[in-house]
Amino acid sequence: MNKIERQKEFFNSISDEYFKARKNKNHVFYKELLWSSVLSDVREVVYKHTTNKVDVLEMMCGYAEGEKIVKKYITKDYAYTGFDYSDKVIDRVKQINPELDVYIQDVTQYAPEKKYDIIIIMGGLHHVPDSVDNVLHKIFQSLNWGGGYLLILNQLIIILYMQKYEMQSIRKIIYLMRKQSMILN
Repeated sequence: MNKIERQKEFFNSISDEYFKARKNKNHVFYKELLWSSVLSDVREVVYKHTTNKVDVLEMMCGYAEGEKIVKKYITKDYAYTGFDYSDKVIDRVKQINPELDVYIQDVTQYAPEKKYDIIIIMGGLHHVPDSVDNVLHKIFQSLNWGGGYLLILNQLIIILYMQKYEMQSIRKIIYLMRKQSMILN
């Protein structure tokens, strides 16, 4: 069994506990505080670059918290797509909100089929440290010009916009992730 399969099995085994923990009042309060202060910049960029419905992709979406964040803090006019490798998590998301476009997908095997205005990963990339370069490359392939990428790494928040994208930015993210990983281990 490879690393990704082990992680999928692990997240399937803790999916109920994980769901309950995400609903804890302290966790919810922390998220509210974080998002309300951080995302005003993202909202401004979105409104500058599109007057249409905003296409959002949340990779490694878990319980689709990114969808709620987009709705509350960025725009109410959006189309959301999310994927995660845990089939139990995706099944629960579909039970809670059948209208959401969510599906089972391994981020390391993701093949971009369309472009998005916003791509979100919250706390997921540290689960695929051997594939970070590949995943980041796919993210930028999937972003519309002027689109934004929101990466949350525990306490580190990185917001990039496609018009500023260059390989140097990806190298900085990889460096920060590796540094963060060393601190956490």
